[in-house]
Amino acid sequence: MSTAPGTRSIGRRAWYLVMNAVLGAWMVAAIVVVIAHRFVPQSGWLMVHVVMLGVVTCAILIWSQHFADALTRRAAPGGRIGMGARLAAHTAGAVLVIAGMLGERPPLVVAGAALVGVAGLAHAGLLAMQLRGALAARFAGLVRFSAIAAVWLVIGVALGVAVAQLSAGDPVRDRLLVAHVSVMLLGWVGTTVLGTVILFWPTVLRARMRPGDGSQNGTVLAITVLGVAVALLGVATDVRVGVGIGVGIWAAALVLVLIDGVRQARRARAPGFAAMSIGAALAWLGGCVAWFAWSAALASSWAALVEVVLALVQPFVAGFAVQLVLGALSFLLPSVMGHPRARARAERELGRAPVFRVVAVNLGILAYLLPLPSIVRVLLSLFVFGVLASFVVLAVRAVAAGLLVRHRSAPGDVAAECPQARPARPARQSLVAVGVVALAIAGGIALDPAAAGFDVSGTADVEATGETTTLEVGVEGMRFVPDVLEVPRGDRLVVEFDNTGADLHDLTFANGVRSERLNPGEHERVDVGVIGGDLDGWCSVTGHRAMGMELRVEVR
Repeated sequence: MSTAPGTRSIGRRAWYLVMNAVLGAWMVAAIVVVIAHRFVPQSGWLMVHVVMLGVVTCAILIWSQHFADALTRRAAPGGRIGMGARLAAHTAGAVLVIAGMLGERPPLVVAGAALVGVAGLAHAGLLAMQLRGALAARFAGLVRFSAIAAVWLVIGVALGVAVAQLSAGDPVRDRLLVAHVSVMLLGWVGTTVLGTVILFWPTVLRARMRPGDGSQNGTVLAITVLGVAVALLGVATDVRVGVGIGVGIWAAALVLVLIDGVRQARRARAPGFAAMSIGAALAWLGGCVAWFAWSAALASSWAALVEVVLALVQPFVAGFAVQLVLGALSFLLPSVMGHPRARARAERELGRAPVFRVVAVNLGILAYLLPLPSIVRVLLSLFVFGVLASFVVLAVRAVAAGLLVRHRSAPGDVAAECPQARPARPARQSLVAVGVVALAIAGGIALDPAAAGFDVSGTADVEATGETTTLEVGVEGMRFVPDVLEVPRGDRLVVEFDNTGADLHDLTFANGVRSERLNPGEHERVDVGVIGGDLDGWCSVTGHRAMGMELRVEVR
């Protein structure tokens, strides 16, 4: 009998390591996609869905079940076999959806979405059954957040399938896309996060909760449901303001949660990486929701709102979702080590350079959202990506170090758990992060000063003739046509730029003049200025110039 607890402990630890290995596989897939996105079709869609449908949804399925077991004090029907089946269905479904979209095979998309939907329905139903027979507990009701969120997942997946069946430019598709994003970001991910943060945030902070903390859980959940429902009603009735009102209502639930969260943070000791990352993620969530509500209320059309939504996805994914998952895992992974010393060692590995990592990621994302040249944004994204991806390396080191410490420790050696230490030299880490971000910006401008608005043509001083030469430029493949423009010296050059290609392009000149980035089929009139000498032009989208998208203005 004395070996049973240890056996169960080892089984539980091994189980969570296996489950999180699936999550780790999705993280590796996300890293590969980001690195290779220039060489794959629909790269923007792919990066978002590998992260949100793969990494984030997988993490929610695993850990929301873990929290439900702990809060209700009973295992879910089906136990580990049921959890494994749900995770397998979700993983297979997500892979099919991605394969179907990349291969333009609608049946695969539908089949994959059906599997993800079945996993979501099963998750919701089992959480509801688990809650019904739960022992009375103060926070057991938080399981309802996860159960209702899983229903939103099913609805969001169905909306996503509908969007995939319609062509770009279809007004119905625009409305469905807004509905899909609203449900997935606020209903599925957002509702789950609010229900988890209520208890998880003070736990990560190691802060004592007051008797009144979490007393508004039912109200918070009701507001989230109402908010998403009103947003969907706005889509269904073709009233964009309704979407803004719905998102604003949902934001009220977030405010209620954050009020307690800020109070708890003020009572906590110095936070580690997990708390700082989760806190930054919640700040991004608040900013994204406010931006969404405001834009939806003021949007002039559904197409304009779609542009806002697509721009919103980037900070939501990188600023909120990814930081939240990494912060949560930094706290949760060490907990499966079991032994106090093993847990402390894993925490130490995952908590390396916490201030640098958090400041670098958030400052880098903020800078990326500014209207900076393409090469600068590429350097910033590579830097932020590298800092975020370092978590995978640290996680492997943490698990290996924790298991090694556990193996070497005597069975009865249960030394007191090490508390989180104050981050070493936080001011220095912050300065280093700021310096690296500034270096990325300066380096990008140095590599492409014209895209930043600097005249590097050496033709600024020229006597104007008063005449204007207007020429048309189009795109064929990865070339400008024509790629040589002849202009009399002193004439003003105006380029009628038509993106007749199949990709996003712009036209940048060495004197600092540049067009907007145009989607296929779009047009812009570009006033290049008075031409006093030969002038180079190119597409500033990263990699396009190297592939041959250059032209030359020659004086005659």
